[in-house]
Amino acid sequence: MASNEHSWNEERNELLREKEALAERFLSAEQKLKATEEELRTAANQLQARDETILQLQKTLEKKGKDISGLQERLCCLQTEEKGKAWKEPCELLEDNVVDLKDQLESKLKINRDSENESAMEKKAHIAAGDSTLNLVDHEGGEDDLDAESYPGGRSEEVDRETKAKAFVWCQEFLSGSWKTIPEAHFQITVVSGGLSNLLYMCTLSDHVQCVGDEPRRVLLRIYGAIRHNRVDSRSLADEAAGGEDSSLVTFDSLMENVMFAILAERTLGPKLYGTFPQGRLEQHIPNSLMRTEQFSDPSISAEIATQMARFHTMVMPFNKEPKWLFETLDTYMDKVMKLKFEREAQVKKFKKLLKFDLPAELERLRELLAATPSPVVFCHNDMNSGNILCLDGQDPASTERLRLIDFEYSSYNYRGFDFGNHFCEWMYDYTYNQWPFFKATPDNYPTREQQLNFIRSYLAEQGGYPDNTTQEDQTRIQEEMLIEANRYALASHFFWGLWSVIQARISKIEFGYLNYALSRFYSYVRLKKLFT
Repeated sequence: MASNEHSWNEERNELLREKEALAERFLSAEQKLKATEEELRTAANQLQARDETILQLQKTLEKKGKDISGLQERLCCLQTEEKGKAWKEPCELLEDNVVDLKDQLESKLKINRDSENESAMEKKAHIAAGDSTLNLVDHEGGEDDLDAESYPGGRSEEVDRETKAKAFVWCQEFLSGSWKTIPEAHFQITVVSGGLSNLLYMCTLSDHVQCVGDEPRRVLLRIYGAIRHNRVDSRSLADEAAGGEDSSLVTFDSLMENVMFAILAERTLGPKLYGTFPQGRLEQHIPNSLMRTEQFSDPSISAEIATQMARFHTMVMPFNKEPKWLFETLDTYMDKVMKLKFEREAQVKKFKKLLKFDLPAELERLRELLAATPSPVVFCHNDMNSGNILCLDGQDPASTERLRLIDFEYSSYNYRGFDFGNHFCEWMYDYTYNQWPFFKATPDNYPTREQQLNFIRSYLAEQGGYPDNTTQEDQTRIQEEMLIEANRYALASHFFWGLWSVIQARISKIEFGYLNYALSRFYSYVRLKKLFT
């Protein structure tokens, strides 16, 4: 009997303990439930507040929409009234203000609806993707671009009679073997597209002509454009339309470029130089396939371009080592641009849009920014776009020697960051587009942060990597500093080629939408400046 009583007591105590444990678990669950209910109430309040904010923004947008309609009606009245040219500029400014106001309101509403979790570094990875106020039609051509009417069938592929005759004489004078004796009927010349500074032609012996020595069967003829290296031609812009070649084009800069060309050819870093004359030169034709802009995003191609750039930067050349080229050229171009006048209506309209950027003041701000941005001085190419990088024929796809740099007319001692930033900008531009304005800008193609780091790491690897005892933390810091260096100097690239293109629009004979291109570069400058200043 006593044994049974003891057993019951044990069972009763066990049940009591289980009851206490269950009570504690229930209390804990009840507390968690209360906390969850509190969190749900908080989230509901936040959601309600956001809905109220969105509703308020929608009401504001509605009200502003009415204001915009009123402005548009007033603009329509102004445009239809025949008050002469005095009304044209106010109407354009009013139209720009209406578009800007509408875009800003729509953008603000979208931001409140979308997720706000994108980090600052992710934004830098989409450097060129976002300014809703940018109207691509303005600078890439469109129905309202009057210049497009002049090129309904795309680029001209014909070589005029005068150019063919001059090319034939130059080839006979500077080349050996069969070139000396062939009649002009056995001489062939075709246009090579893609050059924005110079006119390029391929000169070839007819198939039935036999070589008598080691003379080349084909050569590249480069006829210099109006802008030569760091100067504008000695012909005044006002007299440019008179045409004709001028022996005054032989300058110190042309001489230095030919010296550089010969040195690079001797080092097998560039094509051979067959002949040079005041109007241009004859170069070796290197068998190659066209480098396409979209290939820049191929990690292996990008890494090899970085390697080629690193090798170029290590060269020692017999030129002035002071980094004067960039801002001396920018100052020269700025002076020319501010004195330019255009006559055709389409060009006048685009030039007025460019002047709204307040270019002289912006150049001073850029000068101050780059003065505060460390960048070593090296021998830079300064123009590494897709047209100046050859994909060599007959190379193993796995080879790291598939590419060759060409066209050194802008090369000089300069800040390393300019070569980085300039090449990154070129990821956005396709110059093979065969309709007006003969280029296509794709801002989304600007390299992401990871793509830029891949380039920088390949560059550093070719130059020997990091100093001994460099910690991982120091390596990361060096890479981050180079990212800032590259993207700030990309601003200089946009500014440089923007000014260059405005001058080209006035004096160049090459078929290209130079003012459209200038607008594209300065719009990109504004977007990039917001992220890296």
